[in-house]
Parts: sequence; structure tokens; C-alpha cells
Amino acid sequence: MNQLSQTRLIGTHPEVVRRAVEFASLLAADGIELLVVEGGRPWQEQAADYAKGRNVAGQVVDESEVVTWALPGYSWHQYFVAFDACPLDANGQPIWDITNPAWQKMFALYEKAGLFCGKDFVSPSGKPEPDEDHFQPEEILRSPSDVIRQTFQNGGVAAVWSLLNLQPFQWEVT
Repeated sequence: MNQLSQTRLIGTHPEVVRRAVEFASLLAADGIELLVVEGGRPWQEQAADYAKGRNVAGQVVDESEVVTWALPGYSWHQYFVAFDACPLDANGQPIWDITNPAWQKMFALYEKAGLFCGKDFVSPSGKPEPDEDHFQPEEILRSPSDVIRQTFQNGGVAAVWSLLNLQPFQWEVT
């Protein structure tokens, strides 16, 4: 994993970092370099991201500008147990076209590192809300619950981490 990606994971739960490193290693074995775009995200940044493409009432006015479907507190980024990542091309530039074979390889391998990918996100109403570059531990809820938000209010990130009790993922031997 490159230095920039490692820096972007500072403060992220150690087990999530391990899984990100394992994911990067799996991809590297196929000649694909992974770039971590973002790890933890403060609540204020989540609010700013959520506002993009929406009016002041929070209604979507330009879906092409929407960065996230999650309000602050409803993304695992605020609890430092998620990261966003993309593959890099041969020149070290991010690849954002998810039809690119490097993305398809990412989609084929994330589960081997004990991760869930946001490409499979669905709203409570059943509407697909994909977030293809989002990765989080496979065993946690898809979105933080009221209990997680209350635990954070009472004790911060450390209390949430304790509640989640993330255990080392057993890598699949191939």
C-alpha cells in the first residue's frame, strides 16, 4: 500500500487498516495499485458532502453532484471504520470508471479481505444507492444504528469501537 493511502488511514480502526492492507495486497498480486481516497471523515465534512447536489431542505436537485446519500452519523466514516478507495492506472492516476477491469477485479476481491462494498447499498425504501468506492468490515451493519449514534454521543469513537468489537478476519487461503 502506498504512503498516501497509509496516511489517509491514520486514525482508522486497526482491524479496518489491516483489511485495507490485505485488500491492497490481493490487488497488487494482480498488478493493480489501490489508492485510499479517504478513511475517517469528521461530521462537519460529512454534512458538507451531503449538501452537495441538494437544496437547503436536503432535497436532491442535481443527482450528478450528489457525493453521499448518508447524513452525518449515518456513515461509518464518522466512526473511523470505513474507507473509500479506487484503483490507479499505470501513470498513478485514479480510475473512476467502474466499468474498468481494475474496478471489476476490486469487486471480485473485496470479500476475500473481509470487506463489504458500498456498490451493494440499498436505501430503506429498497432503492439502490450505490457507493462503489466505499469499503467497511463485512460483519457490521450496513449503516450505523441509533445505538451506534447514541454510543458515540456518550463516549466517542472509542466507545463505538468497543461496542463493535471487531475481531481479526481470517484470510482465505488460496
